[in-house]
Amino acid sequence: MIEIAVCDDELYLLRRLEKYLLELGKDAGIQVEVECYEDGSDLVKAVTDGKRFDIIYLDVRMKYMNGLEAAYKIREIDRMVQMVYVTSHDGYMKETFRVAPIGFLTKPIKKNEFEETFYYILGIVEAQDSYYRFRYMKSDYKVAIRDILYFESKLRVAEIALHDGFLKEYRALNEIEKSLDQSKGKFLRIHKSYLVNYQHVIRMGYEEVEMPKGIILPLSRAYKKAVDEKLRQFKKR
Repeated sequence: MIEIAVCDDELYLLRRLEKYLLELGKDAGIQVEVECYEDGSDLVKAVTDGKRFDIIYLDVRMKYMNGLEAAYKIREIDRMVQMVYVTSHDGYMKETFRVAPIGFLTKPIKKNEFEETFYYILGIVEAQDSYYRFRYMKSDYKVAIRDILYFESKLRVAEIALHDGFLKEYRALNEIEKSLDQSKGKFLRIHKSYLVNYQHVIRMGYEEVEMPKGIILPLSRAYKKAVDEKLRQFKKR
């Protein structure tokens, strides 16, 4: 699933872009979820409250909080989201580069140009998916891979340890490991019950692995050879 935000104070254009995106998602054979915002402040609040998008289409000039200000605030929270500016004022182009946008579209929107930009960004998102997505208790979750410390298997539940707490999902650790192998993350299976994010490993001993906050996890002999092989693969990336 690709999650997209569109932010523009022109309601007609907002609905038009939402329609375009849903059609493009259908044509591409992927599930696209679009959320619409009429001002930058509403979008910033959603991101501040924990919402994470893959792509944000953002107008530069809006009534309360303009797109530039909103983008700066969003970048402080989320460095990975792909941003596209949609505006009738191309004179702002140099200023927008400070927040590393992936695209810049001018009004009136040309449908073919909009489609080309969408497919280009979609390729980047799918090739470099930086989120771990899962479902638990009838709710869908999307967590930045960089925020995951480790996974712990507890009977039928996998517990996901983050810097600021824990989440859960009903999934076997083997399945989780396989899905993460397709991502840009670097995860090590150190034990039948633990899968750790190598980016957060502080120390690897002979029988234990140290994680942030003084957390010590066991390194099983049965997984030592596989861990060494994975580490060699990481060095080649």
